[in-house]
Amino acid sequence: MVGNFRDELGKTFAAVGEAFPELYVVTADVSKSTRSRMFGERWPDRFYSVGIAEADAVGIAAGIASFGGPVIFTAYGVFATEKPFEQIRNCLCYPNLNVKIVATHGGISVGEDGATHQAVEDIAIMRALPNMKVLVAADPGEVRGAVFAALQTPGPVYVRLGRGVGAPLHLEPEAVDFRVG
Repeated sequence: MVGNFRDELGKTFAAVGEAFPELYVVTADVSKSTRSRMFGERWPDRFYSVGIAEADAVGIAAGIASFGGPVIFTAYGVFATEKPFEQIRNCLCYPNLNVKIVATHGGISVGEDGATHQAVEDIAIMRALPNMKVLVAADPGEVRGAVFAALQTPGPVYVRLGRGVGAPLHLEPEAVDFRVG
């Protein structure tokens, strides 16, 4: 069986929108690629696409989270972690805000997008931050479990996903028992 990280993420956005009615999603102009548009189409009042402005997106996510509800910021791995690093550290991690960074295109799986789009330092960078937890989905079947686990974990969480078109799918998403730790 094969799956696709991003398609599973799109299905997951719809599921978490239902399960967490207080959830907001913020993206940096990649709603088609990350499939977050599926959330935005159903809940436009809880969805913000801020353009190619990752640092601003993190600041907006922090502002929303400061009122209590969970927020997902989604972008490609390299742009979700490296461009807004200072905002992640200062605005999310130090105050321990409930923002989940759900990044696609992790690792070298981006192929034709080239080296500038490869996230190879992202796990190390996020693990170095105070209060940040890091979750990595091993295959598309773990996407749903990882995102739900992140939303059930207090404070900032980084969820790293591959791009993986045609990636091996070891278990159906409903059969995965994803546990933090």
